[in-house]
Amino acid sequence: MNKNQFIMTLSKHLKRLPAEERDDILTYYSEFIDEGMTMKTENEVIAEIGSPKRIAREVTADFAIKELNDKDTSVKRRSTTLWWVMAGILSSPVTLPLMVVVVALLMVAAVVSLTLVVCYAVVFIAFTISGLGAAIAGILIIPENVASSFFFVGIGFVAMAIGGLLMLPFKTFCQFLFKVISGTIQKLYRKIQSKRGVNR
Repeated sequence: MNKNQFIMTLSKHLKRLPAEERDDILTYYSEFIDEGMTMKTENEVIAEIGSPKRIAREVTADFAIKELNDKDTSVKRRSTTLWWVMAGILSSPVTLPLMVVVVALLMVAAVVSLTLVVCYAVVFIAFTISGLGAAIAGILIIPENVASSFFFVGIGFVAMAIGGLLMLPFKTFCQFLFKVISGTIQKLYRKIQSKRGVNR
């Protein structure tokens, strides 16, 4: 692979970055190759740099981490960004056992997070439906026993109120969960990157 092929391949894999960021990276690697060719052959310099696809993933993941830390980034954009960080982690040249552990941990984190969200939603729905059922039952037994009717209607409203109160922190809970997961992935990525820097 020559310099032009390397730069074209790198550019192709950096298409998700903003144009200015992409141009800076392409300029950097172009100059790096030019400087390296004063002491080595073009092929040696490019071989030393590594795969343009791997570089693109790492650069994209680094950019994604910056975006995750940006408070103005939307939730949808953050979740997309999180996938790019994970792709960067998985593209890092680590040993197979570590890769298996990383993938397993990511899967466990995803399953636990999903389970927590589902459990929270089930509790909210259970309180709301049982409250509604109790209120309806209370209304239906008014002709038979007024005191019991008021009791069931009251219990129903209390249960629905608890369900409503649980819904209020649900969004905050989901955001917290997302921050914890994304923070963990960021730390993992930085740790892998720092180990790669030491091993070079």
